[in-house]
Amino acid sequence: FIHLSGPFYLHTQRLRLTLHSAASAWKAEHSQSLHEDAWEELERISQVLSELQDEMDGEIETLDDLRSMVKVLQSIDDHSQDFDISPLENMYHWLEEANIPVSRQEKDLFEELKNRCVEVVESANRIREELTTARRPEFERLLDSQAKSLMVATIHLRNSFDSSG
Repeated sequence: FIHLSGPFYLHTQRLRLTLHSAASAWKAEHSQSLHEDAWEELERISQVLSELQDEMDGEIETLDDLRSMVKVLQSIDDHSQDFDISPLENMYHWLEEANIPVSRQEKDLFEELKNRCVEVVESANRIREELTTARRPEFERLLDSQAKSLMVATIHLRNSFDSSG
């Protein structure tokens, strides 16, 4: 291509080709970096969800179990930003627009992750509801009985100390 600008003739073909190849190289490098970041984020969120789900699957029979479950539910609240996977979804959308191949396995894992996020939040809400309504009287009785046992043990200890020194 020749560009006329007053008395000058500029041949821009090589400049255009050079800029196009530089832009293509940058796009490829940025896309690869974006793909790596998306994969790492996908694995991180998957790991967090697995750990939280494993902790929520335990039975709650004692006050220690209840304390542990309350910590897990608090942890889910703390990780709530991890359950918003729209930034990750945007990354994969940009990869698709840039025609970067994403494996079928990775696409399936992403779809599974979306479902697991919803399941973990729903499960946490269900457990929270169960603990605060249906099982609350049970744990209040358990707490009362353990407090009474502690009072009895304290009285026995004091009496033993008073008599034996």
